[in-house]
Amino acid sequence: MDSNFDWKNYRINKYPMFAQYLLLAGTVLLSLAVFQGFGFLVLGAKYGMNNLMEAMQNPLQNLQYMNAIKWLQLIYSIGAFGLSALLIAGLKRPNPLDYLQAKKNINIEMIFYGVVLMTICTPLISTTYYYNQMIHFGSLDAVLRKMELQDADLTKAFLNVHTWKGLLFNVFIIGLVAAVVEEFLFRGVLQNMLNESFKNMHVSIFITAALFSAIHMQFLGFVPRMLMGVALGYMYAYSGNIYTNIIAHFFNNASQVVMAYFFYNNMTTMDMDKVEAPNWLTTIASAVMMIGIIFWMKKRSEQMAVKN
Repeated sequence: MDSNFDWKNYRINKYPMFAQYLLLAGTVLLSLAVFQGFGFLVLGAKYGMNNLMEAMQNPLQNLQYMNAIKWLQLIYSIGAFGLSALLIAGLKRPNPLDYLQAKKNINIEMIFYGVVLMTICTPLISTTYYYNQMIHFGSLDAVLRKMELQDADLTKAFLNVHTWKGLLFNVFIIGLVAAVVEEFLFRGVLQNMLNESFKNMHVSIFITAALFSAIHMQFLGFVPRMLMGVALGYMYAYSGNIYTNIIAHFFNNASQVVMAYFFYNNMTTMDMDKVEAPNWLTTIASAVMMIGIIFWMKKRSEQMAVKN
């Protein structure tokens, strides 16, 4: 090996931010194609490529292939989001965990605030989802609504399990893995890069939240998912620790998975998919408390910084 080899020569910080964004987008898209292709080849050899494609198009009629689809999602989400985030973070700093803010000690107090924030914003998010459903997108409306129905069917097929093993697998994929890879990519990498560009935390948080929502390709739920992204963005900014986000994001996802399990196994009548008219009292209270928690996290982060 060349004794003059130095990883510093391969840092991307010396390039314009526009080039860095292109590298990030290209890495994610290439990784998605590679890992999705790999997943289809491996799983297609076992279950049949046509069966997998049919299961993705008509999931409720092909429940026997849902575990294969879950493995496929696991493979490409880790590759496209998780590994891409680690690669770009490693090209930004000698240790990628430094850039992601994943080397700091876990702060139990901030984690508590994060979980509370994810809980109290639920009524506000439900209200925005109710009204987001009413938005029409002109000539694209029919196409987008058809996509939304297909995604809803796939989600139902994912969540409709009747064993503890199936529940734990869903909690692992939808709860833990999704929380880790999405927080690494969006808050750990993208929000940090946008901060470098705009030098404005609020702009960075809202742009990241918009892209976080858009990449899910569910535009009838764009606004509520963006609101959740905003909450996660401020959580990351004020906690200064990616683990706070991961745990809060996991709590939000896992709680929905567990509630779906209870519903599909007749343990509760609460249907998470049912869209009801909003209760404005709880919506306003949710919004006020959400803002209050964010400001309190800001205050506590400043107090902790002074002590340290």
